Amino acid sequence: MPKHLETVALEGISASRYLSIAAKAMKDLGWNVVSGTSTEVIAETPMSFMRNSWGETISVPSRRI
Repeated sequence: MPKHLETVALEGISASRYLSIAAKAMKDLGWNVVSGTSTEVIAETPMSFMRNSWGETISVPSRRI
């Protein structure tokens, strides 16, 4: 169960393009992309006391709500 959930409406962008943008953003943030499928991208954040990051797992699904 997620502790934090945000929904972002991205009209006019295909699911594959949306996931491609999400994966690029994750890499640019220095996160480790551990899985990428046609329906979801999953990344892990590095441990960092300076950035208040505790090695979270971030999941970005492509499903439309």
